[in-house]
Amino acid sequence: GDFRGNLITWSTCIHACERAEQPKLAMKVYGEMKQVGFAPDRPLYGILLRACGKLGNWRRAVELFDTMKDGDGGPPDANEYTYLISACARGGENGLAMNRFADMLDAGLKMIDKT
Repeated sequence: GDFRGNLITWSTCIHACERAEQPKLAMKVYGEMKQVGFAPDRPLYGILLRACGKLGNWRRAVELFDTMKDGDGGPPDANEYTYLISACARGGENGLAMNRFADMLDAGLKMIDKT
C-alpha cells in the first residue's frame, strides 16, 4: 500500500532536507505530508518557515506563519518571526518585512541571528 507514516516520520524527513540545504525538497515533502492528511506541529512550522526564508518564498511563509499564529500553540516566538522576516526580505518584500518586524517588537521580542 501507499506510505502514510506519522507526523514524526514526516517532520524528521522535512527537517533533514532543510538542514541539508535542500529547502525546495523540504517544501515538496511538506506538500506530500499534507496530501496524506497530516498538519504540521509547532516545531515543524519553524522548520518550514526557515526553508521559506532560504527560498525567499514570502507568500508561503506568510501563509504558514498566519496559520500557525491562529492555532493553539501560543504566540509566535522570536525564531518564527525572524524566519518570516527573512523570507519577506529575501523575496523583495521589504515593506512587509518591516511591518512584521514592528509586530515582533510590539510583542516584546528581539531579532535573532539564525538565518
